[in-house]
Amino acid sequence: MASSGERYVCRLSPELQEKAARELNEHAETRATFIDTLRAKTKTRPDIKFCSDDAFLLRFLRARKFDVDKAFHNLVRYYEVRKEFPQVFDNLYPSSVKHVLDQEMTCLLQAKDKNGAFVAINRLGKWEPSKCEYTDVARLSVIGGEKMLESEELQIVGVSVILDFDGLAPKHGAYLLPSNARLIMTILQSVLPLRYKAMHYVNTPPLFETGFKIWKTFMNDKMKERVHLHGDRIESLTEHIPSSSLPCEYGGTLPETSIHCQKYAQDLFSWGDIYAKKNAGYGIIKPQDTLGGTVSSIDPSGGLVGSFKKLDVYFIY
Repeated sequence: MASSGERYVCRLSPELQEKAARELNEHAETRATFIDTLRAKTKTRPDIKFCSDDAFLLRFLRARKFDVDKAFHNLVRYYEVRKEFPQVFDNLYPSSVKHVLDQEMTCLLQAKDKNGAFVAINRLGKWEPSKCEYTDVARLSVIGGEKMLESEELQIVGVSVILDFDGLAPKHGAYLLPSNARLIMTILQSVLPLRYKAMHYVNTPPLFETGFKIWKTFMNDKMKERVHLHGDRIESLTEHIPSSSLPCEYGGTLPETSIHCQKYAQDLFSWGDIYAKKNAGYGIIKPQDTLGGTVSSIDPSGGLVGSFKKLDVYFIY
């Protein structure tokens, strides 16, 4: 089954191709077959209008190491979660989170850790609850993740995140709510097809301990294994990330984080229209009149059992 768009053409360096083969089970000889198999599975969910471009489907295969069933489950969740959390996924444009970006909380560095993963920074202590809701912060996480996925190299090498809690105070109590922990961990672990290679928690105050216990209950085993708690020992970051890849506040030689946050915001704004146009019209389809009155069931792998007479689309972008 061919894509309605152009077939994927690999332009990865030999080194990245070798890494993808070794770590993700991606091989040039079978790549197209896996993409076609995943695309065929989307036909089992007529209630979702999928983007079926090769490059888009390949993101999910890479994230799940070319296990088609797991990739399909991830793909289905990618769309389903938009209906579960409309307060985050409605209005998914960079312009909708300008007030969050202005707080200079987050950025992606064009630098890598010692294992070759890109480095991102999230300064949660900079969040000003009086200026934006936690759902706005979560929306920025989604938009930022989508921007990261535009890079094939990042899809393969993954990203390591520095979570800086300097400035965390009682006003950030919403961050500790189990509902917010579940929301953000759902996005990180089962929606965006990103490879999170490490989570570095730094400048963690006593308040953090309570919150982390809550968050940890929503982490899968793999995520738990990749957590590094540094406390106020900023210098220990260099055990994982070279100083040449860290801003000066974290013991590195790069310019201060605010400069990277400003550039990151500019990159998101310039990319926003391209993103919206590329993804317009895909999403959950609302069954107005099924043959049996209701959708009968969904199989364990994400496939839908039932047929439709009339369909409307919930546009997600």
